[in-house]
Amino acid sequence: MIFEELIKSALEKVPNDMDKREGSLMHMALAPACFELAEVYMQLAYMADRTYVDTSTGEDLDKCCADMGIYRKQATQAIRKGVFNTEIPLGSRFGLEDTTYCVVEKIKDFEYKLECEQLGRIGNLYNGNLLPISYIKGLITAALKDILISGEDIESDNSLRERFFLNVRMPATSGNVHHYKIWATEVEGVGDAKIFPLWNGPGTVKVLITDTDKLPADRSLIDKVASHIEEVRPIGANVTVVAPTPKTLNINVTLEIGADVLLEDIKQNLKRKIQEYLQSITFKKNIISYAIIGSLILDVDGVIDYTDLKLNNTAANIRLTEEEIPTIGTLVVEV
Repeated sequence: MIFEELIKSALEKVPNDMDKREGSLMHMALAPACFELAEVYMQLAYMADRTYVDTSTGEDLDKCCADMGIYRKQATQAIRKGVFNTEIPLGSRFGLEDTTYCVVEKIKDFEYKLECEQLGRIGNLYNGNLLPISYIKGLITAALKDILISGEDIESDNSLRERFFLNVRMPATSGNVHHYKIWATEVEGVGDAKIFPLWNGPGTVKVLITDTDKLPADRSLIDKVASHIEEVRPIGANVTVVAPTPKTLNINVTLEIGADVLLEDIKQNLKRKIQEYLQSITFKKNIISYAIIGSLILDVDGVIDYTDLKLNNTAANIRLTEEEIPTIGTLVVEV
Protein backbone atom coordinates (compact mmCIF):
# COMPACT_ATOMS: atom_id res chain seq x y z
CA MET A 1 0.00 0.00 0.00
CA ILE A 2 2.86 2.37 0.82
CA PHE A 3 4.57 1.63 -2.49
CA GLU A 4 1.38 2.34 -4.44
CA GLU A 5 0.94 5.68 -2.69
CA LEU A 6 4.57 6.67 -3.31
CA ILE A 7 4.59 5.75 -7.01
CA LYS A 8 1.28 7.55 -7.50
CA SER A 9 2.62 10.68 -5.80
CA ALA A 10 5.85 10.57 -7.83
CA LEU A 11 4.04 10.12 -11.17
CA GLU A 12 1.71 13.03 -10.39
CA LYS A 13 4.76 15.29 -10.47
CA VAL A 14 5.71 14.12 -13.97
CA PRO A 15 4.28 16.29 -16.84
CA ASN A 16 1.19 14.81 -18.44
CA ASP A 17 2.69 14.93 -21.93
CA MET A 18 5.01 12.08 -20.92
CA ASP A 19 4.05 8.40 -20.92
CA LYS A 20 3.41 7.44 -17.26
CA ARG A 21 1.60 4.15 -17.77
CA GLU A 22 2.74 1.06 -15.89
CA GLY A 23 5.65 -0.43 -17.80
CA SER A 24 6.63 2.88 -19.37
CA LEU A 25 10.20 4.18 -19.12
CA MET A 26 9.20 6.83 -16.58
CA HIS A 27 7.26 4.35 -14.45
CA MET A 28 10.15 1.87 -14.51
CA ALA A 29 12.62 4.62 -13.58
CA LEU A 30 10.64 5.76 -10.54
CA ALA A 31 9.46 2.37 -9.27
CA PRO A 32 12.79 1.15 -7.74
CA ALA A 33 13.25 4.36 -5.77
CA CYS A 34 9.66 4.23 -4.53
CA PHE A 35 10.10 0.59 -3.54
CA GLU A 36 13.20 1.46 -1.48
CA LEU A 37 11.38 4.40 0.11
CA ALA A 38 8.49 2.10 1.01
CA GLU A 39 10.97 -0.17 2.81
CA VAL A 40 12.29 2.84 4.72
CA TYR A 41 8.77 3.89 5.73
CA MET A 42 8.02 0.39 7.04
CA GLN A 43 11.27 0.34 9.00
CA LEU A 44 10.46 3.74 10.49
CA ALA A 45 7.01 2.51 11.53
CA TYR A 46 8.59 -0.58 13.08
CA MET A 47 11.15 1.53 14.95
CA ALA A 48 8.40 3.84 16.21
CA ASP A 49 6.45 0.85 17.58
CA ARG A 50 9.55 -0.25 19.47
CA THR A 51 9.63 3.02 21.43
CA TYR A 52 6.11 2.83 22.94
CA VAL A 53 5.05 0.59 25.83
CA ASP A 54 1.75 -0.16 24.10
CA THR A 55 3.39 -1.67 21.01
CA SER A 56 6.90 -2.76 22.02
CA THR A 57 7.79 -6.32 23.02
CA GLY A 58 10.65 -8.25 24.60
CA GLU A 59 13.84 -6.28 25.27
CA ASP A 60 12.34 -3.12 23.74
CA LEU A 61 9.49 -3.25 26.26
CA ASP A 62 12.02 -3.84 29.06
CA LYS A 63 13.85 -0.64 28.08
CA CYS A 64 10.64 1.40 27.88
CA CYS A 65 9.51 0.25 31.33
CA ALA A 66 12.97 0.72 32.84
CA ASP A 67 12.64 4.46 32.19
CA MET A 68 9.96 4.46 34.91
CA GLY A 69 11.87 2.15 37.24
CA ILE A 70 9.70 -0.87 36.39
CA TYR A 71 11.49 -4.11 35.60
CA ARG A 72 10.37 -7.48 34.30
CA LYS A 73 10.00 -10.19 36.96
CA GLN A 74 12.57 -12.87 36.28
CA ALA A 75 11.97 -16.61 36.32
CA THR A 76 12.50 -18.32 39.67
CA GLN A 77 13.35 -21.87 40.72
CA ALA A 78 10.94 -24.14 42.55
CA ILE A 79 11.88 -25.46 45.98
CA ARG A 80 10.46 -28.93 46.64
CA LYS A 81 10.48 -31.35 49.57
CA GLY A 82 12.32 -34.61 49.06
CA VAL A 83 11.81 -37.67 51.27
CA PHE A 84 14.48 -40.39 51.43
CA ASN A 85 15.18 -43.60 53.33
CA THR A 86 18.62 -42.40 54.43
CA GLU A 87 20.62 -39.25 55.05
CA ILE A 88 21.56 -37.45 51.83
CA PRO A 89 24.68 -35.29 51.31
CA LEU A 90 23.94 -31.64 50.51
CA GLY A 91 24.61 -30.96 46.85
CA SER A 92 23.35 -34.37 45.72
CA ARG A 93 21.46 -34.23 42.43
CA PHE A 94 18.39 -36.14 41.30
CA GLY A 95 16.31 -36.33 38.15
CA LEU A 96 12.60 -36.75 37.38
CA GLU A 97 11.18 -36.61 33.86
CA ASP A 98 12.86 -33.59 32.19
CA THR A 99 13.84 -31.84 35.44
CA THR A 100 16.78 -32.11 37.82
CA TYR A 101 16.98 -31.16 41.49
CA CYS A 102 19.79 -30.35 43.90
CA VAL A 103 19.63 -30.97 47.67
CA VAL A 104 20.17 -27.57 49.31
CA GLU A 105 19.00 -27.85 52.93
CA LYS A 106 18.01 -30.43 55.52
CA ILE A 107 14.50 -30.08 56.99
CA LYS A 108 14.66 -33.00 59.42
CA ASP A 109 15.79 -36.61 59.35
CA PHE A 110 15.33 -38.02 55.85
CA GLU A 111 13.58 -34.87 54.57
CA TYR A 112 15.35 -32.17 52.53
CA LYS A 113 14.74 -29.06 50.47
CA LEU A 114 15.45 -29.64 46.78
CA GLU A 115 15.98 -26.78 44.35
CA CYS A 116 14.91 -27.36 40.76
CA GLU A 117 17.81 -26.59 38.45
CA GLN A 118 15.45 -25.49 35.67
CA LEU A 119 13.92 -22.03 35.92
CA GLY A 120 10.18 -21.56 35.86
CA ARG A 121 7.02 -23.44 36.60
CA ILE A 122 8.31 -26.69 35.21
CA GLY A 123 9.70 -27.34 38.69
CA ASN A 124 6.15 -27.42 40.07
CA LEU A 125 4.81 -30.04 37.70
CA TYR A 126 6.04 -33.43 38.82
CA ASN A 127 5.72 -35.69 41.84
CA GLY A 128 7.10 -39.19 42.14
CA ASN A 129 10.24 -41.25 42.48
CA LEU A 130 13.56 -39.48 41.99
CA LEU A 131 16.56 -41.05 40.30
CA PRO A 132 20.01 -40.19 41.70
CA ILE A 133 22.38 -38.73 39.13
CA SER A 134 25.39 -40.08 41.03
CA TYR A 135 25.72 -43.04 43.41
CA ILE A 136 24.57 -42.48 47.02
CA LYS A 137 25.41 -45.24 49.46
CA GLY A 138 22.39 -46.78 51.19
CA LEU A 139 19.80 -44.97 49.06
CA ILE A 140 16.78 -47.15 48.33
CA THR A 141 13.85 -44.74 48.02
CA ALA A 142 13.76 -41.09 46.96
CA ALA A 143 10.49 -39.24 46.42
CA LEU A 144 9.67 -35.72 45.30
CA LYS A 145 6.82 -34.37 47.41
CA ASP A 146 5.35 -30.97 48.31
CA ILE A 147 6.02 -27.63 46.65
CA LEU A 148 7.65 -25.44 49.29
CA ILE A 149 8.20 -22.42 47.03
CA SER A 150 6.60 -22.31 43.60
CA GLY A 151 8.81 -21.71 40.59
CA GLU A 152 7.61 -18.96 38.27
CA ASP A 153 8.20 -18.32 34.58
CA ILE A 154 9.62 -15.02 33.40
CA GLU A 155 6.97 -12.31 33.37
CA SER A 156 5.03 -12.02 30.12
CA ASP A 157 4.90 -8.84 28.03
CA ASN A 158 1.22 -8.35 28.85
CA SER A 159 1.80 -8.62 32.60
CA LEU A 160 4.73 -6.19 32.50
CA ARG A 161 2.70 -3.77 30.38
CA GLU A 162 -0.21 -3.92 32.84
CA ARG A 163 2.09 -3.12 35.76
CA PHE A 164 3.58 -0.21 33.83
CA PHE A 165 0.19 1.34 33.15
CA LEU A 166 -0.87 0.70 36.75
CA ASN A 167 2.12 2.78 37.88
CA VAL A 168 1.68 5.68 35.46
CA ARG A 169 -2.12 5.89 35.36
CA MET A 170 -2.82 5.36 39.06
CA PRO A 171 -0.29 7.47 40.96
CA ALA A 172 0.94 5.89 44.18
CA THR A 173 1.60 8.29 47.05
CA SER A 174 2.08 7.95 50.80
CA GLY A 175 0.78 4.42 51.11
CA ASN A 176 -2.52 4.87 49.28
CA VAL A 177 -4.47 1.97 47.75
CA HIS A 178 -2.51 2.12 44.49
CA HIS A 179 0.75 2.06 46.41
CA TYR A 180 -0.17 -1.21 48.13
CA LYS A 181 -1.24 -2.76 44.85
CA ILE A 182 2.07 -1.81 43.24
CA TRP A 183 4.02 -3.20 46.19
CA ALA A 184 2.12 -6.48 46.03
CA THR A 185 2.23 -7.01 42.27
CA GLU A 186 5.95 -6.26 41.93
CA VAL A 187 6.79 -9.44 43.87
CA GLU A 188 7.74 -12.43 41.72
CA GLY A 189 4.90 -14.93 41.49
CA VAL A 190 2.04 -12.48 42.10
CA GLY A 191 -0.56 -12.32 39.34
CA ASP A 192 -2.88 -9.68 40.78
CA ALA A 193 -3.83 -7.98 44.03
CA LYS A 194 -6.86 -6.33 45.59
CA ILE A 195 -6.62 -3.86 48.43
CA PHE A 196 -9.09 -3.22 51.26
CA PRO A 197 -8.19 -0.07 53.22
CA LEU A 198 -9.50 0.35 56.78
CA TRP A 199 -10.89 -3.18 56.65
CA ASN A 200 -10.58 -3.65 60.42
CA GLY A 201 -10.47 -0.08 61.63
CA PRO A 202 -8.09 2.87 61.24
CA GLY A 203 -4.57 2.00 60.15
CA THR A 204 -5.48 -1.48 58.86
CA VAL A 205 -5.02 -2.72 55.31
CA LYS A 206 -5.95 -6.09 53.84
CA VAL A 207 -4.14 -7.26 50.71
CA LEU A 208 -5.56 -10.16 48.68
CA ILE A 209 -3.13 -11.76 46.22
CA THR A 210 -3.28 -14.40 43.49
CA ASP A 211 -0.55 -16.34 41.75
CA THR A 212 0.24 -15.87 38.07
CA ASP A 213 -2.64 -18.21 37.11
CA LYS A 214 -5.05 -15.92 38.99
CA LEU A 215 -5.56 -18.64 41.60
CA PRO A 216 -5.32 -18.15 45.38
CA ALA A 217 -1.71 -17.62 46.45
CA ASP A 218 0.00 -20.31 48.51
CA ARG A 219 1.56 -19.73 51.92
CA SER A 220 5.09 -19.16 50.62
CA LEU A 221 3.91 -16.43 48.24
CA ILE A 222 1.78 -14.81 50.94
CA ASP A 223 4.78 -14.70 53.27
CA LYS A 224 6.98 -13.25 50.51
CA VAL A 225 4.51 -10.43 49.78
CA ALA A 226 3.94 -9.72 53.47
CA SER A 227 7.69 -9.47 54.02
CA HIS A 228 8.12 -7.11 51.06
CA ILE A 229 5.28 -4.81 52.10
CA GLU A 230 6.60 -4.77 55.66
CA GLU A 231 9.82 -3.23 54.34
CA VAL A 232 8.13 -0.41 52.42
CA ARG A 233 4.82 0.33 54.17
CA PRO A 234 4.21 3.58 56.07
CA ILE A 235 4.95 3.53 59.80
CA GLY A 236 1.94 2.48 61.85
CA ALA A 237 0.08 0.58 59.14
CA ASN A 238 -1.19 -2.85 60.17
CA VAL A 239 -1.10 -4.93 56.98
CA THR A 240 -2.71 -8.35 56.52
CA VAL A 241 -1.84 -10.34 53.40
CA VAL A 242 -4.12 -13.27 52.56
CA ALA A 243 -5.31 -15.32 49.61
CA PRO A 244 -8.80 -14.74 48.21
CA THR A 245 -11.52 -17.33 48.70
CA PRO A 246 -12.01 -19.51 45.61
CA LYS A 247 -15.52 -19.70 44.16
CA THR A 248 -15.74 -22.95 42.22
CA LEU A 249 -17.68 -22.86 38.96
CA ASN A 250 -19.17 -26.21 37.95
CA ILE A 251 -20.58 -26.33 34.42
CA ASN A 252 -23.05 -28.72 32.81
CA VAL A 253 -24.07 -28.39 29.18
CA THR A 254 -25.47 -30.42 26.29
CA LEU A 255 -23.85 -29.77 22.91
CA GLU A 256 -24.68 -30.30 19.28
CA ILE A 257 -21.35 -30.83 17.54
CA GLY A 258 -20.10 -31.45 14.03
CA ALA A 259 -19.57 -34.97 12.75
CA ASP A 260 -15.82 -34.58 12.18
CA VAL A 261 -14.80 -33.33 15.64
CA LEU A 262 -13.85 -35.15 18.84
CA LEU A 263 -15.77 -34.42 22.01
CA GLU A 264 -12.56 -34.52 24.09
CA ASP A 265 -10.98 -31.82 21.91
CA ILE A 266 -14.05 -29.64 22.34
CA LYS A 267 -13.96 -30.10 26.11
CA GLN A 268 -10.28 -29.12 26.29
CA ASN A 269 -10.78 -26.03 24.12
CA LEU A 270 -13.88 -24.99 26.06
CA LYS A 271 -12.15 -25.41 29.41
CA ARG A 272 -9.23 -23.29 28.20
CA LYS A 273 -11.55 -20.50 27.02
CA ILE A 274 -13.49 -20.52 30.29
CA GLN A 275 -10.27 -20.42 32.33
CA GLU A 276 -9.08 -17.41 30.32
CA TYR A 277 -12.42 -15.68 30.89
CA LEU A 278 -12.34 -16.34 34.64
CA GLN A 279 -8.79 -15.02 34.83
CA SER A 280 -9.84 -11.86 32.99
CA ILE A 281 -12.56 -11.02 35.56
CA THR A 282 -10.55 -11.85 38.69
CA PHE A 283 -10.66 -8.83 41.05
CA LYS A 284 -12.39 -6.85 38.27
CA LYS A 285 -15.99 -8.09 38.23
CA ASN A 286 -18.27 -9.66 40.82
CA ILE A 287 -20.38 -11.64 38.36
CA ILE A 288 -19.65 -14.74 36.30
CA SER A 289 -21.83 -14.05 33.28
CA TYR A 290 -24.14 -16.83 32.12
CA ALA A 291 -24.39 -15.14 28.71
CA ILE A 292 -20.62 -14.91 28.25
CA ILE A 293 -20.16 -18.58 29.14
CA GLY A 294 -22.75 -19.37 26.48
CA SER A 295 -20.94 -17.26 23.89
CA LEU A 296 -17.65 -19.00 24.73
CA ILE A 297 -19.30 -22.36 24.10
CA LEU A 298 -20.50 -21.25 20.67
CA ASP A 299 -17.04 -19.88 19.92
CA VAL A 300 -15.42 -23.33 20.19
CA ASP A 301 -14.62 -24.87 16.80
CA GLY A 302 -16.96 -27.76 16.07
CA VAL A 303 -19.83 -26.61 18.30
CA ILE A 304 -23.07 -26.02 16.41
CA ASP A 305 -25.37 -25.19 19.33
CA TYR A 306 -25.93 -25.86 23.03
CA THR A 307 -28.82 -26.47 25.42
CA ASP A 308 -29.35 -27.00 29.15
CA LEU A 309 -26.42 -24.85 30.25
CA LYS A 310 -26.13 -24.81 34.04
CA LEU A 311 -23.65 -22.91 36.19
CA ASN A 312 -23.54 -24.49 39.64
CA ASN A 313 -26.89 -26.13 38.81
CA THR A 314 -28.58 -22.82 37.94
CA ALA A 315 -29.33 -21.11 34.64
CA ALA A 316 -28.23 -17.72 35.91
CA ASN A 317 -25.25 -15.52 36.64
CA ILE A 318 -23.00 -16.50 39.55
CA ARG A 319 -22.25 -13.70 41.98
CA LEU A 320 -18.95 -13.28 43.79
CA THR A 321 -18.32 -11.58 47.11
CA GLU A 322 -15.63 -8.91 47.37
CA GLU A 323 -13.08 -11.46 48.59
CA GLU A 324 -13.93 -14.31 46.19
CA ILE A 325 -12.30 -15.17 42.88
CA PRO A 326 -13.67 -17.60 40.28
CA THR A 327 -12.05 -20.98 39.65
CA ILE A 328 -13.18 -23.68 37.28
CA GLY A 329 -14.39 -26.94 38.79
CA THR A 330 -16.10 -29.74 36.90
CA LEU A 331 -17.02 -29.43 33.24
CA VAL A 332 -19.65 -31.98 32.25
CA VAL A 333 -20.38 -32.03 28.52
CA GLU A 334 -23.02 -34.26 26.96
CA VAL A 335 -24.05 -34.66 23.33
